[in-house]
Amino acid sequence: MHETLEIVQMRSRKIIDGNLKVYLALSSLFLVLVLGKFSQILAVVIFSVLCIYADWKAYLRIIRIPAFFLLGAMAVILFTIDGKVLASFWIFRITEESTGIAFSVLLRSTASLSILSFLIMTTSIPEFITALSKLKIPKFVVEMLMLVYRAFRFFLRRYQDSTPQHHPVLASLGSGT
Repeated sequence: MHETLEIVQMRSRKIIDGNLKVYLALSSLFLVLVLGKFSQILAVVIFSVLCIYADWKAYLRIIRIPAFFLLGAMAVILFTIDGKVLASFWIFRITEESTGIAFSVLLRSTASLSILSFLIMTTSIPEFITALSKLKIPKFVVEMLMLVYRAFRFFLRRYQDSTPQHHPVLASLGSGT
């Protein structure tokens, strides 16, 4: 049985609820992108713990694919940036500069991924849009978000109805209403 995101969002345990969780996640995401390594490490720890508390199995499912993509990106960064060579394997070289940049990108990406995973696991789209509308974001932007959400759900439902078997990725997104 595949759990949809809506089921995960309803079943997840929430320490922070309401619009506060959206504001916390968005402000933390901004701070992670602007501030240094300490805030990034703090965000990874805090939001990973919040996600594990909410639903650790869903957290592992959500973070799995981005983590593999991130590991591939780290390999590319490690082997393509020139500088003082630390290690060499055939035609591949790991440099001091590449390790620093790879660590910085890994830390920032992991922090952002933890924050967004928390937001995905605990906040439904209508809750998210309601919180954005209370931030005095122009009504046009909020209405466009809701329109895109509804159109996506409609087309997803039509696609699911037209296929003989549900695709696992589509099934994890939920049924359209």
